[in-house]
Amino acid sequence: MLVVVTLAIRRTFNYLRIFRMFSPIVTMIFQVLIDLNAFMLFFLILILLMSLMYMVIGFYNPLVLNYGGLDAEKNQLVDFSEFAKKYVSVKNTAKGETEFSPLAEMAAGAVLALRQ
Repeated sequence: MLVVVTLAIRRTFNYLRIFRMFSPIVTMIFQVLIDLNAFMLFFLILILLMSLMYMVIGFYNPLVLNYGGLDAEKNQLVDFSEFAKKYVSVKNTAKGETEFSPLAEMAAGAVLALRQ
């Protein structure tokens, strides 16, 4: 549905180019979106790397804290959900949301596990 709406808006903007008054604005919007692609790729890479840093530090990392989720025979992680949670948490923090409860819960869990 999102793709359909995006394509419909793009087509509508292309039809607005017919009018002389809207042509520069539509051209500018398309140019901004094209230029924004490089930034969004860089931003995505930064968020991905920050999420991986939480895995390396050991917040809910089965290799470090022994929470389970590690297949001992294959020696690899079998659950991707913890990384996905960290990715969403870092993305929300980067967007400026000041709710840090997921990160606080991860830190509290790591401290409790290290004390044991």
